[in-house]
Amino acid sequence: QHHTQHHTQHHTQHHAQHEQSEAGETTGPSSAAPTAPAAEKGAATLSEGGTVGAASITVACVGVSIFLYGCEWNTYALYFREVYGWGSAWTGFSQMAGDLIAGSSLLLASASNVKVPWMFDKPHGMIVVYFTFSCFYIMLAQKTFAVAVAGQVLMGSSYVLSVEITSAMLVVYGRGQEELYRRLIFAYELSFNIGVALSAVAVIVYDIDKSLPFYICAIISFCWGVFYLIFLVRRFGRELIFSGDFHKNEQILLFRHLAQPRE
Repeated sequence: QHHTQHHTQHHTQHHAQHEQSEAGETTGPSSAAPTAPAAEKGAATLSEGGTVGAASITVACVGVSIFLYGCEWNTYALYFREVYGWGSAWTGFSQMAGDLIAGSSLLLASASNVKVPWMFDKPHGMIVVYFTFSCFYIMLAQKTFAVAVAGQVLMGSSYVLSVEITSAMLVVYGRGQEELYRRLIFAYELSFNIGVALSAVAVIVYDIDKSLPFYICAIISFCWGVFYLIFLVRRFGRELIFSGDFHKNEQILLFRHLAQPRE
């Protein structure tokens, strides 16, 4: 319930900001909001500019992220009690600590208009998420108590960052079209719920070996991070890969597609 409310709030917040931007664009040249291209107003479809593949991978990232986080969520209480004899109250506190740290940091950055470094912003931040997930899972599997707790706490921060990034990316892929955005959110929710359901397998693997699900998730996370890195390089190329303006880069790709001669 906590995770469902959390990512739903992100959808609502991002979409409300997007609608405010759309409203600002209709007030005339004096509006401070940037003017979206005509294609984003309704002429372009998700299939144009290779966006359907990019949006699909973003939706898949939602399922992968909650699967990885869910595997830890389903086993952490058992793990800390059986391995370290730690009570459920402290394990619950540490579980929520990472979420609160990341959420508070994002809130402060938004309130103070601090520009997020490009490597932590969309879409590059997802690479950071999966590589750090891998590191934190390895930390969680270690026999040193302090290292394991640090891995558990920091993993929550990475997950919150993934929710923020994927939600913001889907707003861009929605292109100001209500119906298109609703379809993307439906796919988001479907991917999320599939990831939650599949994460239950961690309990079965845990019965084989207590640290085995953590090492398996570390490998999955690392491999998905490599895949996503390759995807970004192929999509944006050397020219745009290091640019921190995701919305502008997607507009450039769309314009290039629309400028191509049609048969």
